[in-house]
Amino acid sequence: ARNTTQSVLPKRGPRNDTEVQRIPILCELLSNSSENVLYYTITTLHNMIQRHKSSQLDICLSGGLEKMVSVLKYSDKPQFVAMVAECIHLLCHRNPDKKQAVAACSGPLHLVKLLQTSSVEYVTWAVAR
Repeated sequence: ARNTTQSVLPKRGPRNDTEVQRIPILCELLSNSSENVLYYTITTLHNMIQRHKSSQLDICLSGGLEKMVSVLKYSDKPQFVAMVAECIHLLCHRNPDKKQAVAACSGPLHLVKLLQTSSVEYVTWAVAR
């Protein structure tokens, strides 16, 4: 007997076609001005970065890294800022080209400003990495 649930469920693994197609859309949503849209977009990208290392390249190729840096300057919500900072850290870890891309977007300036203005400990730790 054939297991019918296998044909209904999406393909498992580090990269499936649906995930790859969604990354550019998610990166484009980082330009949205709605706080709710930005929060859920960053949460989704954060989960993808943590669980699927292969999605990191697609996020960077879709302009996600630069858009994450620009999002930093528009929010004062500690949990959101910490999540964005962690995404940037994970995308740049051991990657000099990505670090240069962040520097070109004035990323260090935004991160230092967050360090100076935030009194929330977990934000300070996330930004300092």
